[in-house]
Order: sequence, then structure tokens, then C-alpha cells
Amino acid sequence: MKGSWKRVMSGVLSVLTIATTVFQPITTYAAEPDNTASSFESQYPELETVKDKLAEDEIVTANDYTVEYGSDFDIKVDFSGIEGINDAKVKIELYEAKNEAGEDFDTGRADTYKAVYKVEPVSGNPSYRVSRNVTVREAETEAVTMSNTSENTTGEGNAGETEDIGTADDEETDRQTETEVVTDLTEESETTTDEETGLTVSDVMEQADEEGIDLYSLDEGESVTFMARVASTTSTKKVTVTRGACYQYSDYGYGSYLTYQYTVKFGSVSATAYCIQPEK
Repeated sequence: MKGSWKRVMSGVLSVLTIATTVFQPITTYAAEPDNTASSFESQYPELETVKDKLAEDEIVTANDYTVEYGSDFDIKVDFSGIEGINDAKVKIELYEAKNEAGEDFDTGRADTYKAVYKVEPVSGNPSYRVSRNVTVREAETEAVTMSNTSENTTGEGNAGETEDIGTADDEETDRQTETEVVTDLTEESETTTDEETGLTVSDVMEQADEEGIDLYSLDEGESVTFMARVASTTSTKKVTVTRGACYQYSDYGYGSYLTYQYTVKFGSVSATAYCIQPEK
């Protein structure tokens, strides 16, 4: 009887061992968490699925966009081509931008990238995602031929000759473009020099930079106050800088830059300022 009982128990233990071996991988597999993409998509559904729960000024539309190969377009902060952005209503952030091969966005690689953005209404209404294609286009380099049409009063001119001048200096072209935009945005001339101290808007803005004041981090409508030094004296002047609206250069047909308006006040000066090198 004892021998039979031992054989029965041995058989039962063998069955339990086999069952544990078979079912253990299934249990382990089922416990694995969802992947990151699924988690993001559940937290930020497509705009169309929550559109009826949003206010009109909380709806952002992402249009396809094209940039030149090798440009300084920063896809994380440059939202050119995206309509309806209002910092007081929504917060928008890039989630990812990848091509079909899964490579991250790079202006040094001509391709089409799917850019996905997450949008969070400030009101607490449902968050959502929008996407668009951002294409990096290979820039065409062409020789620019210009005719010399100036008249030579001595009769010994070279009118009609052409000159191959190649492409213009990129940095100088950018600065000219940026200055043209600022000129367009400033509708009338303003007083930029304080009558009493001789301080200019450029003077106080440079001093703000030297003091490490981060004007770019200000929110729209937010102000910062500091004391500016008056040249060749020991006196100072109180300066207040207030950040205004954002301007997209694409709205004026000048490319993909953006800049912010600032109001600078000190002494007899109340002037408008813009950064003309926003990529820096």
C-alpha cells in the first residue's frame, strides 16, 4: 500500500511540474505593459474624435509644410503652417517627427517626415493630437546672371555683359529679410532715445542681455523691470519690458522664422522692439 501511495504522489507532482512549465510564459506575457505609442494615442486622441467637446478657439489645424535642405528650421519650436495657436487657450508641443524609415527629422536629410503634435487646452477640455507632413526639399543652386544696364558716359562701358555671381551670402540675406519684416511690423516711427539720459532702446536691451535677463521666457503680457546704467555716469534708469504677440514670418511671405513683439519703456521712451535673429 505504501509503494502504491508513493507512486500516486509521484505522478501528481509530475503533472503539477509540467502544468507550471506550460502556463508560466502565458502569465508573464500577459503582465507586460502597453507600448508607449498606444499610451500616447489613448491620452491624445485624434482631433476629430473630441472636436465637438472643444471651444472654437481651442482647435488647432496643422497644414503640411516644406523647408529647404540644410535650413535652420527648428521643428520643436517653429510652428509655421499651424493655424489657431493661442498661448492663452492651448499649449502645443511636438511629440515626434519621423520619416517612413523611423528616422528623426533632420534638415540635413531630404525626405518627408510625419510630425505629430499634442495639444492641451488650458480650460481642461480634452487633449488631442494633430499631425502633418513636413518635407525637407533639396535646395536648387542656380547661377544668378545679372545684366549691367548702367550707362557709361564716356562711351567705353561694358553694357550688356553678364556676371555669374552665384548665390548670395546666406547670413546677410537673412538679416536683410529679418529687417524687412521688422520694418513691416512697425507701422510708424517711434522715439527710441531718452531725452534726459541719451539711453537708446538698443542700449537697454543689450544691458538686459548682459544681466542675463531671459526675455524669451516671458509669457505674452508679462513684464520684467531692471535698472539700466547711463553711460559715463553713476546714475541708472528704470526700464520695463513687456512681451507682446508672436509673429510668424510666413504670414508675410518671408520664410519660417518667428519673433515676438516687446514694448520697452524708460524715461521719455515707449517703443516697440523685435528680435531680428530669433533663431539665436
